[in-house]
Amino acid sequence: MPTLRARLAFVAPFLVPTLATAQTKTWTTDGDFDAGQLVQAAHANPAAGDLVLGPTPVTTTTNTWACHTQSAMVVRIDTGTGKQTGRYDSALQFVNGVPTGAQPEFGGNWPRRVAVDNNGDVWIPNATLANTQGTLSKFSGFPEHCIDRNHNGVIDTSHDANGDGIIQTFDPNEFFGQNDECILNTLPVPPGQNNTWPRGVAIDRNGKVWVSTFITGYVYRYNPADPVTLEATVYVGSGLYLHPYSLASGGQWVFVGNSGGGTEHRINIETLAVESLDCPSSYGALMATPDGTLSFYGGYGGGIVRADWVNRTCKVYPGAGNSSYYTVLLDKDMNVWLANLNRPSISRFDLNGTYLGDHPIAAGLLHGLSQGFDGFIWGNGYSSNMDVVKIDSNTGMQQAAYRYDCPGCSNPTGVNYSSYLYSDFTGFQVNRLAPYVYFGTWTGTFDGGADGIPWSMVTFNQEPQGAAPCDQPNNRCTSLRVFVRAADDPNKLPMVGFTPVSNGAALKGIAGHYVQIEADMKGPGYLTPVLSDVTVVGPCGQGISD
Repeated sequence: MPTLRARLAFVAPFLVPTLATAQTKTWTTDGDFDAGQLVQAAHANPAAGDLVLGPTPVTTTTNTWACHTQSAMVVRIDTGTGKQTGRYDSALQFVNGVPTGAQPEFGGNWPRRVAVDNNGDVWIPNATLANTQGTLSKFSGFPEHCIDRNHNGVIDTSHDANGDGIIQTFDPNEFFGQNDECILNTLPVPPGQNNTWPRGVAIDRNGKVWVSTFITGYVYRYNPADPVTLEATVYVGSGLYLHPYSLASGGQWVFVGNSGGGTEHRINIETLAVESLDCPSSYGALMATPDGTLSFYGGYGGGIVRADWVNRTCKVYPGAGNSSYYTVLLDKDMNVWLANLNRPSISRFDLNGTYLGDHPIAAGLLHGLSQGFDGFIWGNGYSSNMDVVKIDSNTGMQQAAYRYDCPGCSNPTGVNYSSYLYSDFTGFQVNRLAPYVYFGTWTGTFDGGADGIPWSMVTFNQEPQGAAPCDQPNNRCTSLRVFVRAADDPNKLPMVGFTPVSNGAALKGIAGHYVQIEADMKGPGYLTPVLSDVTVVGPCGQGISD
């Protein structure tokens, strides 16, 4: 009769492969990860069987904005319907009883630029071209962000009460002026100084707000958290061709466009170091690539000006004849669009400066371009053309035009409602700069098939695409931490504390029928770790049975 040892030796080769398979689990495909729970985590795009941090909520906005420069008003328009949904004074004269230095409504404040922040709210500088105090105002993009200042339990704010798509200033049900509770704040820029002309505005990838003063040559960085505070002041120069005219964000920089060619600048948003590049013929309206390596400017003489900050070159590329390009847009496909002020058309270039064509605009001249989250390009009409224009970004063809002015509105100063606008007035650009949430998790649970399994090891990111990248110049890194717990009853898993995992290291004291893995991902908002794979190994994971 065979001995017990001999019988075990005979049976073991047949048992080991089955046990090894049952007690090892790998998550590596999109389907594997979908079987778990994703919280603010998402599949990589394009799909590759990897997880990254989820997208920011900025993409929910359906607003486009226009500034009435001379009448000192701001209007919000729904990109889905083309109807006006709000009209506001461009500045509050008093905030909590404290004077801001802003001028009275219907004139004198001169709003010209718009920047949408990470929360969908809007920051607009008021240049006040006379010898008066310049200001920066913040407007709510969503009713839930507004402030019930009079504590009446409702938000008193501008809205289209009669449904005609136009906000009328003479209708107290539609226009609230200085009592509008969706004008969130107005700040003097800088306090106590007149004749500075705040013009440029941009939001960086950290969510900070930057404002430049045209006359004095300064750029200011504000922390937008209430109460809004001035964090930094950077001098970039003034004088002939050195006035800061428009701002844009890209990578770890804020770019400063000047009013008439010459020297262009970019400011490191962390160190505040200023780099300069000589760009003859450039005009101050600009746009930068999301990584901050290239910036583009309108050009005197009909060309597009392309600044390469890596190779330290600046070159003018010609467009169509009889063109004068001012406003600039970088679209979702990384094409550069410019509006022409000599004729009603927009022109398209690629990132290398190659001219791709000219497209007529039936509504007239445009003086502002931005892309909406609906994929369409939105243009603001200039001078007598008081429309926002919807443009197909693939064909360049105008799709629709909607009024942004106020026919029949009260207008004590007698000035018009035309728009004079640059910058990111939909939020598309800031969403591209900071595409990720700051924290996300993935959790996966595996049924090992038997009680009391002593789990031996967890490995992760064994595939080459797994990563936790760093932004080395600013010493800001992403992180990926993995945890494990186990229990015989799956309902008791939440009562068991997670144990942090060292990749591939032996586990001790992790035993149970069910094992659960959690991966925590963190980042600075503009970078994400990548989770490519996770494997949990039981005692038979190496093909050796006890």
